[in-house]
Amino acid sequence: MTFFEKYNRFSMKNTSIITAGFLIAVFGIGQPLISRTQVLLQISNVRAQVTENNVTITWDTNLVADGRIDIGTDNTYGTFFISTDKPDIRHTMQLRGLKQNTVYHFKLMSRSANQEISTFDQTFKTGETEDMTMPVISNVNVVAITGATATIQWVTDEPASSVVRYGETSRYTATRSSGTKTLQHDIALTGLRAAAVYHFQVSSADTDGNTAVDVDRTFQTWLTNEGDVLVLQFSDIRPLTPNDPQVKSNSVMISWRTNKLANGIIRYGEGTSLNRTITIPDVRTFEHQYTIEELKSGTTYSFQIESKDIVGKSKRSETLSFVTRSVSSSTEGGEHSETGMTFYARFDGNTTPDFTVGASDTAQVGSVVVNAAAGKTGGAALVGNKSQVRYDGPENLGIGEATVAFWVRTAWQKNDGQDHTIFTLNPYAKAGSDKYIGLTKWKEFRGQRDVLEFGLEDDRDADTRLFADDDLIADGAWHFVVLQWKFGGDASFYIDGELQARERLGGSPPALGTYFYLGNENLDTSAYFDDLLIFDRVLNQDEVKTVMRGGIIALEGGASAVRVLGISTEALTVPRGLYQAPGDRDIYAVFHGGRYRIPGLSSLERYTAMGFAVRSISSERLHAYPFVHLVKAHDSDAVHYLYYKPGGMILKMGVPSPDVFESYARNDWEDVVTIDGTDLSRYSDATLVKTVSNPTVYRIENREARPFESENAFVRLGYDFLDVVDINDAHLNAFRRGQPVR
Repeated sequence: MTFFEKYNRFSMKNTSIITAGFLIAVFGIGQPLISRTQVLLQISNVRAQVTENNVTITWDTNLVADGRIDIGTDNTYGTFFISTDKPDIRHTMQLRGLKQNTVYHFKLMSRSANQEISTFDQTFKTGETEDMTMPVISNVNVVAITGATATIQWVTDEPASSVVRYGETSRYTATRSSGTKTLQHDIALTGLRAAAVYHFQVSSADTDGNTAVDVDRTFQTWLTNEGDVLVLQFSDIRPLTPNDPQVKSNSVMISWRTNKLANGIIRYGEGTSLNRTITIPDVRTFEHQYTIEELKSGTTYSFQIESKDIVGKSKRSETLSFVTRSVSSSTEGGEHSETGMTFYARFDGNTTPDFTVGASDTAQVGSVVVNAAAGKTGGAALVGNKSQVRYDGPENLGIGEATVAFWVRTAWQKNDGQDHTIFTLNPYAKAGSDKYIGLTKWKEFRGQRDVLEFGLEDDRDADTRLFADDDLIADGAWHFVVLQWKFGGDASFYIDGELQARERLGGSPPALGTYFYLGNENLDTSAYFDDLLIFDRVLNQDEVKTVMRGGIIALEGGASAVRVLGISTEALTVPRGLYQAPGDRDIYAVFHGGRYRIPGLSSLERYTAMGFAVRSISSERLHAYPFVHLVKAHDSDAVHYLYYKPGGMILKMGVPSPDVFESYARNDWEDVVTIDGTDLSRYSDATLVKTVSNPTVYRIENREARPFESENAFVRLGYDFLDVVDINDAHLNAFRRGQPVR
C-alpha cells in the first residue's frame, strides 16, 4: 500500500489554507471512506470580529456545506449554535450576550453531502483591549534536520508564544512549546526516528490570548544519525587581524560561523578581563554577529565566543583580542591601507561597506536585493530599474585622483536598446549643465549604438569621454571593470584587466556632491555588483590585473606582497609539509585531509615562505593521501569542491550553502583547506552537472540548471562528457530550473 493510499484510508486530516488573518488546521470526524480523486472538504479564511459583548465569526469552505460553532470559556465548550442559513461556501454567524473581558474558546464545524470537518480549539477575548487580532504567522521553515532532530522556525507580526505539534501522521502525538512572547520563534524537536516522515503544525498566541495556527507541513529526517554526532565547530571568527574593518574607534562587530545550527554568546572586557556577557537575541543560526557599542578608543579588549547546538552540545573559543582604533590616528571609518585602498564593499550579506576611511553611511533607493550566493565570490547586490545604492564620498572617493574597481554582471543583454547607469558621482546630471564622473551604457551616443561611456567633466566644463563596446560586459557573465582618473594626468578604462581607452585629463577636479552611486534612481541599471574597491591613487596595469586575479589580498611591490586588511600567508591553511615523489614534476602540500597539488611557482613560494622545504617521499606513500577536494580562497567565505579529471585537469564548483555542504555525508568543515585566491582562479568552473541517480545533464548558468534536451544537443554544441561532474539532489535543487538546452 502506498503512502498516499494509507493517507486516504486511515487519516482524513485536511489542512487549511494560509490566510492573512486567521490560520486554521482542520481534521475530519467520522467521515466515510472516499475516493482519492474526491475533493476533500476544507475550512479557510476564518475571521473573528470581536466587540465587548458580541463576536461575528466568518469562514469559507471549498464545498457547499452547513455551519456550526461550539463555544465556551474553556475547551469543553458547553454550548453550540447551528447556522439557520442554507448550505453555502461562505459562512457568517453572530453570537451576542458574551461577557466582557473574557477569553472564549470556540471550534468550527461544517458538513457537506458526505464529509464533516472541524477546527482545532481557537480563542478570542472580549473586553476593553484594543488587540482583537490574532498574530500573523509567516516564514515557517525547517531550518536544520538530522537523523534524530529538527529545528522549526517562524515569524509573527506581534510578540507571541511558540507551539509545535508533531507526529508521524497528521494526528499529532507530541508537542514542544515556549511561553516566551517573541517575534522570532525557534523550537527544536528531538528524539525523532531516522528516515521518517513527520507532520508538524506551528501556532502562536499573543498576550491577549488571540491564537493563530498554521497549516500542516512535513519533513523527513536523515537516514542516519551522522549529523547528531557531528562535533560543533567554529569558522571565520572576526575580528582576527589588527586592522580588521569590523573594528572601529568606539565599536566592534564580532562574528563567526558554526557548522551546526546554534545560538551565540559573547564574553568580553578590557585588557584580559571577560567580565561582560552578551547573549545574541536572534534565533539559532549558522551565522552569528553582534555589534558592541560604547567602547573606548585605542584600547585592548579580550573576547571569547560560545555556541550551543540544538542537542545541548556547546563549544567555547580560546580568548582572542582586538584593539579599537585610535581617534587621533584614524578617521570615523578607519585607516588607509598600505595600498591606498579607501573603500571596500563585499556585498556578502548587505550593501554596508566592509572597510572605509570615511563615514560608512549607506542609502538605497528602489529595488536593491542582496543575494548571499549570487556573487563572483560570496554575495552580490542586484540593483534594478530606477534604483541606486548611495555611499558617502568625500574621504572614501577622491575627486582629484582615484581608482574605482568592481565586478559586474549585467541582467541585460547586448543591443537591448536601453540606457543603463552603472556607476556615477552625480545621478542627477543634465547634459551640458552639470559636472559628472560616471560609467553609462547608452543605446545611442553621438552616432554610436550600444556603447559604454566612461565620462568626466572638469571644472572648466571640458568633457573627456572613453568608450568601449557593450559586448564586452553584456553577456550575463562576470566582468572586472576599472575606472581611473587623475586630473592633470590621465583617465583610463579597463575591462577584465585589459586597457580599453586612455585620455588626457586637463583642468582641475570638478565640484561634485558628497556621494557616489551604484546605479541611478532616474535610469535603469539592472546589474549585479560584487567587490567594490576604491583606491586614492591610480593603479598601474599590472596592479589592476593583480587585483582582478586575487582581490584585495596583495598588490605586489617588487618581490614581496603588500598586506591588505591584515591578510597574508597566515590566512592560508598550514600544511604538514611539502612533498615530491622521485621522477614526478608535481609538488604537493599535504594536509590532514589529503594532498593538494601546488599549481605554480608563485604558489610554491607562498608555502616555502612559511618555512617549509620540499622533501622527497616515495610515490606509494605520497599517493596514499587522497586529493584535497574542499577548498576556499583566503579572501572569500565561499567553499569550492575540486573535481580531478584525466590529464591533470581540475574543475571547481562553488558550494552554494551550508545546507548543501552538509548534504554530502563525507563533507567535513574541518577538511576545508584555505588556499590563495590566485590559485583557485586557475581552475575552470564546472558548468556541466548530473546526479548519480539520473543521467540527465544540466548546464549551470546564471544560477539556473538548464537540462540538455538530448544527447545530440550535448554533442552538437561541442561538449565533452569528461567535463560532466556528479552532484547530489540537494545541490542540484539549489539552482532554479531553466529552459532546456536544444
